[in-house]
Amino acid sequence: KNAAFPWPNATLILDITPDLALTRISYRTNNHLNPTFETSKSLTATAAILEDLDSYNLKGLYRLDGRKPLNKLATEALAILNPLLNL
Repeated sequence: KNAAFPWPNATLILDITPDLALTRISYRTNNHLNPTFETSKSLTATAAILEDLDSYNLKGLYRLDGRKPLNKLATEALAILNPLLNL
């Protein structure tokens, strides 16, 4: 089905709970997201799909703890991505 598309070298997933996601969405001053889509139910379903990815042993899939401060997340992400970019 997706044979025409190359497999990504890295996919970063920021793990957070649906409740934390909704809290963060509510803090946005310019919230352009569809309020009927971004619900606890839809985010829980999405989290389950992302969690299921682990069972496929996908190459280049990285999970980061999205509860960490932004600077720590950026450091972790760059540690994963820089070698792939030959930096």
